[in-house]
Amino acid sequence: SIPPEMMTSVMPSAMIASNMKPMTSTSKFAGLKKFATNRDMPPNTRTMMAMMLTIRGLALAISNGENVTSDFPNQFLFLGQGRVFGLPFPIVLFIILAVVIGVLLKHHRYFQQVYFIGDNPRAARLSGIRVESFIYFIFMLSSLLACTSGVLTASLYDNASNSYGINSELRVITAV
Repeated sequence: SIPPEMMTSVMPSAMIASNMKPMTSTSKFAGLKKFATNRDMPPNTRTMMAMMLTIRGLALAISNGENVTSDFPNQFLFLGQGRVFGLPFPIVLFIILAVVIGVLLKHHRYFQQVYFIGDNPRAARLSGIRVESFIYFIFMLSSLLACTSGVLTASLYDNASNSYGINSELRVITAV
């Protein structure tokens, strides 16, 4: 069970994100339902925001608001702090992933569907592309890359904190 003081610390960010008025303690979950069904946001954005707030609250509850430190092995620390050919390993990994994904987008038929769906999802659906399953795949790929980023961050700082990456998703959304 999540302590009430942690639940109230998560709620202000939910109120700000959903542009709601402050909620009373009895209507917190009703407010989250209103946030999740807000018709002004696209469905994927609503789902992402609701899941982000849920996972953030869960991480806060599990870690009791403290950094998680451990005696990480040197192999794990290499992911964030190591160097390959004089370059930091995260930069090398980024270059490799960018090249692989770029090649797949240019030469692989399955990955090229992203252009058709992004341009006109209805036309892509009518032409036989399974739009929903492909979007699901893209979200899974994005999640895998986000997890990789989290592991690299934890290995860079030699600890994990529930506050790493706070509001970075908003900068990404703004940049896109």
